[in-house]
Amino acid sequence: MIKKNLIIIFIFLLSYNISYSADNNSNDVEFSAQETTGDPKKVSEYNMAVKFIKKAKKYKKKGKTKKAKIQFEKALKYLYIANEEMPNADIFRYIGYATLNLGDYKNAEIYYKLGLSLNPNHFSINEQLGELYVETNRIDKAKKILASLKDCNCKEFEELNKVINSSR
Repeated sequence: MIKKNLIIIFIFLLSYNISYSADNNSNDVEFSAQETTGDPKKVSEYNMAVKFIKKAKKYKKKGKTKKAKIQFEKALKYLYIANEEMPNADIFRYIGYATLNLGDYKNAEIYYKLGLSLNPNHFSINEQLGELYVETNRIDKAKKILASLKDCNCKEFEELNKVINSSR
């Protein structure tokens, strides 16, 4: 009984700590709650994460890898919370993307596959998983994904095709 109570307390403290640390990062944010949700009081963790991902992409494009890494790490904190509230393919996509950009290919692949388990036709996840396969020299797997996107009439097909062809 005591062991069970200790486990419950530990889980409570852990979840409190995660939400507290996410809240403490809010002073680093350069946008208002109203911009992300329309509600001046409520900012969804998902929307916060997307903002950090966008910032990280800009830093990465400019070659500012340390700043990009910090933004990807912040995004992950919010994505984990959003995933606890309501897991969906887009959250797994962004977790995979942020994880990949932090150099963790193995977990990125796991999260992409989790997203595809919820929505096997998610074009962006398929493209990003295909790109991961190219980066890890699994071109055959990337080509299978490309074939699955062939009839989608989407930019993801073109992007993955470009990545595969430039890897030769």
